[in-house]
Amino acid sequence: MSRKRSIFLILTLVLALSGNYTSTTAQTATDTDAVQQLATDTQNGAKIWQSDTNSPVKFITIPPQNAVPKPRSLAANASDEQVARAFLGTYGQIVGVRSQQTELTLLKQERTANADGFVRFQQVYRTIPVMGGELNVHVNQQRNVTSVNGEILPNITLNTTPSIDSDNASTIARNYIAKQYGIAADTLSVAKSTLWIYNPQLLGGPGTQITTLNWRTEVRGQRGADPIRELVLVNANNGIVTLHFNQIAYALNQRVCNSNNVMDTDYDSNNNCNTDAKAARLNSNTPSSNADVNIAWEYTKATYDYFFQVLGRDSIDNKGMRLISLVNYCPKGEVCPFENAYWNGVQMTYGPGFASADDVVAHELTHGITERTASLFYYFQSGAINESMSDVFGELIDLAYAGSSNDASNVRWQLGEDLPIGAIRSMSTPADFLHPDKMTDTSYYVNFTTPDDPSYGGSNDSGGVHTNSGVNNKAAYLMVDGDTFNGQTITGIGSTKVAQLYYRVLTTYLTSGSDYYDLGVALNTACSDLVTLGIASMSSADCTQVANAVTATEMLTTPTNAPATDAVLCSAGQTPVTVWADNFEIATSGNWAAQKPKVVWYNPGSLDIYGNGKYATSGVGNLWGYNLGSTTDSSINMVKNLTIPAGAFLTFKHSFEFESSNYISTTAEFYDGGVLEYSINNSTTWTDAGSLITTNGYNGTVTATGTAPGVSSTNILKTRQAFVSASSGYISSKVDLSTLAGSPVRFRFRIGTDSAGDNYGWYIDDVRLYKCLSDTTTAKTTAVGGDHSCTITNDGNAWCWGRNRFGQLGDNSVSAKSTRASLVTKPSLTGFTSIATSNSHTCARTSDGSAWCWGDNSSGQLGDGTTTDSSGAVQVTTDSSGTFLTNVSAISVGTNASCALKSNGTVWCWGDNGEGQLGDRTSDSSSFAVQVEKASKTTLSTVTAISVGTDHACAVLSDKSAWCWGDNSDGATGAGTAVAREGAVRVTKAANAVFTNVVAISAGNAHTCALLGDKTVWCWGLNAYGQLGNGSTTTSLVAVSAGLTNIAILGQSTGNHTCAVSATNILSCWGANTSGQLGDGTIAAKTRAVALKTTYAATTGTITGVSSGGKQTCLSNTMGEVWCWGRNSNGQLGNDSSLSSLAPVKVRNTSDVMFGN
Repeated sequence: MSRKRSIFLILTLVLALSGNYTSTTAQTATDTDAVQQLATDTQNGAKIWQSDTNSPVKFITIPPQNAVPKPRSLAANASDEQVARAFLGTYGQIVGVRSQQTELTLLKQERTANADGFVRFQQVYRTIPVMGGELNVHVNQQRNVTSVNGEILPNITLNTTPSIDSDNASTIARNYIAKQYGIAADTLSVAKSTLWIYNPQLLGGPGTQITTLNWRTEVRGQRGADPIRELVLVNANNGIVTLHFNQIAYALNQRVCNSNNVMDTDYDSNNNCNTDAKAARLNSNTPSSNADVNIAWEYTKATYDYFFQVLGRDSIDNKGMRLISLVNYCPKGEVCPFENAYWNGVQMTYGPGFASADDVVAHELTHGITERTASLFYYFQSGAINESMSDVFGELIDLAYAGSSNDASNVRWQLGEDLPIGAIRSMSTPADFLHPDKMTDTSYYVNFTTPDDPSYGGSNDSGGVHTNSGVNNKAAYLMVDGDTFNGQTITGIGSTKVAQLYYRVLTTYLTSGSDYYDLGVALNTACSDLVTLGIASMSSADCTQVANAVTATEMLTTPTNAPATDAVLCSAGQTPVTVWADNFEIATSGNWAAQKPKVVWYNPGSLDIYGNGKYATSGVGNLWGYNLGSTTDSSINMVKNLTIPAGAFLTFKHSFEFESSNYISTTAEFYDGGVLEYSINNSTTWTDAGSLITTNGYNGTVTATGTAPGVSSTNILKTRQAFVSASSGYISSKVDLSTLAGSPVRFRFRIGTDSAGDNYGWYIDDVRLYKCLSDTTTAKTTAVGGDHSCTITNDGNAWCWGRNRFGQLGDNSVSAKSTRASLVTKPSLTGFTSIATSNSHTCARTSDGSAWCWGDNSSGQLGDGTTTDSSGAVQVTTDSSGTFLTNVSAISVGTNASCALKSNGTVWCWGDNGEGQLGDRTSDSSSFAVQVEKASKTTLSTVTAISVGTDHACAVLSDKSAWCWGDNSDGATGAGTAVAREGAVRVTKAANAVFTNVVAISAGNAHTCALLGDKTVWCWGLNAYGQLGNGSTTTSLVAVSAGLTNIAILGQSTGNHTCAVSATNILSCWGANTSGQLGDGTIAAKTRAVALKTTYAATTGTITGVSSGGKQTCLSNTMGEVWCWGRNSNGQLGNDSSLSSLAPVKVRNTSDVMFGN
């Protein structure tokens, strides 16, 4: 998996990249509107932080001078909560909040000693809290908002009525944890269960990333020396244990008790120190006779004093909470002495001698503070930060304490150097203990299927919390002492400043599910806060050192050895071309059949009876196989054989979560699992495909014999390699089929389970059989003009064929025509990414964002400042000084005009302007690019798509409205009148009704069509040939329905017909048909869409794009092929002929190679 570098976007840049944001249903505006409003209100000072453009926004930071003021509508004495809610009401779309009134409840609001404050909200859905869904809003002394951070789960749709009651859920939780630890269930206690909503994406752990309703509880007990305090989620509809992890954090008003190293008589350590009568030392300066009691008392007091005197905190709860310590403890059933220490939410518990290290005592007490402030889950990255916070404060207190601890340089940053067993971690050199010191360190632990660290009792360490804590430990060391590390030189700022910094981060920024990305941004932001507030004499120079430490430890970077997700399909210079595929969007495809017992497999997954099967990685359909809680052997099989071509591969995307346990020993136990098998004899026998999987193959062996009580080896797959435990959401696996070339093969997915214990099972999507072909001969996109066409291949080259009177083929020649595709002369080292054609000229965008045109230039439509034709590409400019048009994201051309969309959402056009088609509110032609405006004299902005017709042009905006400009004599602009338009106007429906939800647009000859978000098509303008598709030939000045549904692709048109492709791969066309360009085998015009003739469709494959020109149509498909049909008098079908064709023919290039071969 490629590393994802984090990004922050200054708001002026956010506006330019607004198309990367996933829009949500707005409360008062779209998320783009919210971004724009925040940019305006902060004078472009705010920054939006996200790990990449596809990830949720997790941080908004605003400089003090640009802080968003308290709204005037609020009273002068408005609370911080009211201010925070007002802010989220206006800008909440940016972080995914649609309605702050219903989605957020108050967790806490606090004012610091310096008068600034923060408000923390808990996300809820129908009053049920979302685990890990929290937001912080920070305000300054004047109640102006300075930052927002956190993460919520967007767009929840969930049935919140449980099918299982809380008592049943508690029983399930108790029995499950008993099996995991190999102990009797009656030794465990279960807290009261409450309903919570959970999706693994908020905590960043493994598991199926679906949103579920769960009963949340806590199971407590003891397994030998290991205390148990498991947080458990039980699915409230089917009883599956969705999540569990141990919250035990291993390693002045106080009470200290002494167990005298005598084995406990029960499994509850808390009842050994629950009254003052059991105390060996209370609030007294009089020492006890026991050394361990006195050491625990002294070190606990030192920790309390540090937090109180340095950081102003009064005990763990900041309210003077009594601190309880139990020393010389030995659990029931274990050999004494007990060599460990832990915080269990009530007290600190130490084995003999384990209270002898001041940093360990402070470490355990800090866990208590973390639990009552950030509430960081003890799980994966949030757990690593939890553990590191205790290390940081433990070591800061160790350095500050004037007791007997050793602070020599060789042990200065070691944790627990005074323990009987010696140091357990190094903060300055984490590698000494095989721990990572940066996110890309190979020691960073991300393995989800095996125990993390045998030194922690063989448990899975809750996702590497003790290992991965090394990253922040290293950062803290760098900030305090300074050092040169990973290309960064850091000057130390001292322990007092670092303590203030981490305390502010812990108490006001981090939330329960925070990860290292959050911590990295929080450290930088909190440092700026301290400078503004004048705390600890923190300076901007100090904050530079903090930033350097964050950079050195790579907190804003995804771990190098994070779980692989997508397999690399082909080698460099090759393109995957699909031979067969199933994305499970067609439930009646007949491609698969579930074998008995059928309660295991569902196609589509949404049909399952458990409510867990719907989880697709594309579209809405997927296969789902349930990990049943009883012995089963079930599969879902291909119904028909696939003949495997030479050099073929199979890929499939899948997410799995099978029953397993890694708490029994240092060897994980995988009770259930899934395998891929194939048959070459019509399902008579099956062979395991595991040895053929080259990427993301089997990750474990199904357990032969279980060690937990009641577990038997009844699984049919026992001892076999399989997909086991949990993936990190969806991954893709790649299978090399070279040894099966020429064979008739069918595949099956098979699940084997044992006699007890269920889980979510196996989700499968996007199964694909493909070959790898050269980029040079596989088509990526195709455009059709009046009498010529062009395609771009995957190597970035462009090829054109057909009429060439004006040099529109771009091959530096002016021949009458070319019946084969000619190679366009590339203007630069960068490749072409998109192309557009018209009657006599062509324009294209290159990967560097520049625009190039060639062909007829009589009206300046090439945009190079001249009216001279060119048979080679010339670069589009914006003025006579030769300033090139840059940052182009899309391009489109009409008869004598061209337009480009820039990445900042503005549109620029050049060429003929006699009908106002340049959109600059004049009728003056221009050989330079000019900016399009609305008729209201404002800039047309936030544009996401454009299309240029014969003499008019149209655009789609981010709010999904459609706007058009130019020739309107036949209503092509859709504004309800036939008045010429010099400036963009909004498209309407009948009676001036709002026309919205537009996602794509196609401007043809005096008519336009649009694809809506509901997959319907609407058209307007000239209708003489039925090109509006509404069953008539009556021109319409407003948008009318074309009667099409379930449309996935709207083709671009330059003539009098338009085509579209449905989600089920049915190509339909309507309008003029004099040369058979509609593809229905006739030459009669059609006022309703007609499908591509069945016999034709059988050869054209899965369509990826379609384009219609003067009297011909072309499509490209997943095989990299180009097929064309219709008129061919100028060779515009590209098949080395001049004969027209009703049937699609394959385009070939001048080397006589057909695209896709």
